[in-house]
Amino acid sequence: MPHPTESILITDSGADQFLAGYVWRRIGITGRHIALTGPIAGRDIGTVLPVSSVAAKIIDAHGNTYCGKAHEVLHDTNPHQHESLLPPAQARAAGNAVDECPSDALTPRGDYGTQCCVISGHTLPLFFDGFKCYYRVEAITDEEMRTLPEIVFTSDEEYEPSARSKSRRFPAEEIDWKRTMAFPPDDVLNHTLAATTQLVPTVEAESREIMRDHLKSRLTCLRYRRRRDVDFLDTFKANIKSVRGFLYFNLFSSQRSGYDHPILMQRKSESPETLEAHFDHCGTPHTLKSDNAKEFRSTQFHRKLRKYQVSSKYTEPHHPNQNLAEPRGGRLKHVVQHIL
Repeated sequence: MPHPTESILITDSGADQFLAGYVWRRIGITGRHIALTGPIAGRDIGTVLPVSSVAAKIIDAHGNTYCGKAHEVLHDTNPHQHESLLPPAQARAAGNAVDECPSDALTPRGDYGTQCCVISGHTLPLFFDGFKCYYRVEAITDEEMRTLPEIVFTSDEEYEPSARSKSRRFPAEEIDWKRTMAFPPDDVLNHTLAATTQLVPTVEAESREIMRDHLKSRLTCLRYRRRRDVDFLDTFKANIKSVRGFLYFNLFSSQRSGYDHPILMQRKSESPETLEAHFDHCGTPHTLKSDNAKEFRSTQFHRKLRKYQVSSKYTEPHHPNQNLAEPRGGRLKHVVQHIL
């Protein structure tokens, strides 16, 4: 029986594809990768191995040594992977013969097994420890590759066993971006893409296949900057109309910041438009308080507040002291008169 740390090549009918352990020498690579569907050497499902061509020194049961080569192999460089797997189906596809039935056991035809493989015209008897048939494997040197007789276990044609789904094989361009996502299963990836809303439209007339900044938010209430503040609103009238025809102004006074934002108007009915100008300049507060004036109770005014998710509140009648815009507007008029 081989030592647990000894490198061996086991004939395994349950293996999908030739698996080479770390002792094998890589002599070629195809650029393709395959994700494993079961744990190996203590690693979880999802391990990705390159499809390569490898070489190693093979020792049969009679002590004969060969330069063994294999193509379309999953090369595992994990130092804990001492066992290599030889699928008889893949070896037979290359024109080789594999009989892993022990010499002291009967085949279904009633004959005793030969316990050997015929690889590239060479007959190699297998070791048998009572549980498995195998060859011993050692690292091969350049000199041994030139002098030892060469045997080829598998063909260099692309191998796709019927037991493996096509979805397990990754093209070279997929391996990089799937690695950043920890190689999720395809069904999880498809469900994620189907559920997300962050997708670029694929209609050429809409996108021209070029990603661009999305400046306009889908939610109207998020188009403006949100402020954790309460604004007070009141309308003031001038004694004389300005040269540009302005007779009124709406004053927005913020409670926390103390910022006053006056907006000129020609008529009181322009109050709904001043909301847009104030939100664009200062952002939207969570609450807007005003007196019970007609222009602040209009349908158009409340429609804009609902559109931008701003709560509307009123002060009590005949209590102007509850509206911060009242005293601030008076001080603003006094300052303007003093400057003029």
